[in-house]
Amino acid sequence: MDYMTLKAITSVSATIGANGFTTFASAYPLDLANLPGGLTAYTATLSGATIKFAECTQAVAAGTGLLLEGTAGETYDIPVVAEGATVSDNALTGVTAVTPLKSDTENYIFAMRKATSANDPLSFAPLTSESEVNFPAGKAYIKVEANKFESTARALVLTFDDATSVKELKNSRIEELKSYYNLNGQRVSQPSKGLYIVNGKKVVIK
Repeated sequence: MDYMTLKAITSVSATIGANGFTTFASAYPLDLANLPGGLTAYTATLSGATIKFAECTQAVAAGTGLLLEGTAGETYDIPVVAEGATVSDNALTGVTAVTPLKSDTENYIFAMRKATSANDPLSFAPLTSESEVNFPAGKAYIKVEANKFESTARALVLTFDDATSVKELKNSRIEELKSYYNLNGQRVSQPSKGLYIVNGKKVVIK
């Protein structure tokens, strides 16, 4: 009889984005009290359209949404524990499986913008309300009620409890994430030069 050796899961990996941040969610409870050096984990609270991040140093339940700060491009191993606590009023919703999401007239779903350089600010942009996006597993998003915004700009203000722990924080106004479709009605994730349909309008990318 053949026996399969099962290896216990002792840690999960997270890779930091180009600007030193990434959102994260794990299918296992995490020990945030024993993070590797150089890595900081935050949960968030929502007040109106203001998101305040606070460092989290406890064991958290599986699926807890987190913002991680560390060295750009580095992969960290975060220790797993048997059990963790649920973080109350956490504005970051973790996703442990690919999940279809989109904004609607009552709630806006904000996803962290992918940074391409160290100079890119930490910011979150609302998903379009026109079509669903397959939100990736292992990430976190923020849901804000539409009536929390005073205008149609839909800008989140980002703050930290301890600003000195963050290398650089830039609050910026943000625009709605756009969905690009070719003339055959197929969605294009990385449009190149050509003619596309964006939010019902023809757009030429040169």
